[in-house]
Amino acid sequence: MITFFLNDQPVRTAEPAASALLDFVRYHEHLMGTKIGCREGDCEACTVLVGELSADGQRVVYQSMTSCLTPLGNAHGKHVVTVEGINRAGGQLTPVQRAIVDAGGAQCGFCTVGFVMSLTGHGLSGRAPSEKSALAAIDGNICRCTGSHEKAREAGARPHGRHAHDRQAPPVFVRLQNRIE
Repeated sequence: MITFFLNDQPVRTAEPAASALLDFVRYHEHLMGTKIGCREGDCEACTVLVGELSADGQRVVYQSMTSCLTPLGNAHGKHVVTVEGINRAGGQLTPVQRAIVDAGGAQCGFCTVGFVMSLTGHGLSGRAPSEKSALAAIDGNICRCTGSHEKAREAGARPHGRHAHDRQAPPVFVRLQNRIE
C-alpha cells in the first residue's frame, strides 16, 4: 500500500508502485492541472512539488519533479503538491503566479503550470534566490507559443516572497511519517 499526502489530503492506494505519478494524479485523482507533454521529462509541463520531512522532522523540504518520470512508489511517505494545491486561501495567486501574470507570461497556458511549479520549487529550495538560480530552475521548461517562454523567464528573474507551502510540517504529515517508519 502506497501512502502519501496529495495537496494536503491523505492518499492510500494499491496502484502499482512503478506506474507514473502523473497518471495517478490525472486519472485516479482527476487533477488535470498537471499536464501531459512529452512523457520523457523534457518539457516539464508535468512538474509537481514533492516534499519530505527534514532530518529534524520540523519542516517539509520541497523540490520540483517531473511526474511523468516519477514512479508512484517514490511518493510513499511524502507530500505531493500539484498546481491545484499551491493557491492560497481565498483563491489568491501565489507570488510566482502573480509574477507570471504581471510579466504577461501565459498565452495558451499549457506550459504555464510547469513554469509555476518549477519556480515555486525554486522558491522553496532554501537556497538564497538569485536571478541566475531562478533562470536555471526553469531552464528545461518548454513553451511552444511565441514569446511566452521569454515572459516566463522574465517572471522567474523577479524576486518572489516565500510561498504557502514553506511551513512547518503539518501535524497530520508527521503522524503519517511516524506510521510509515
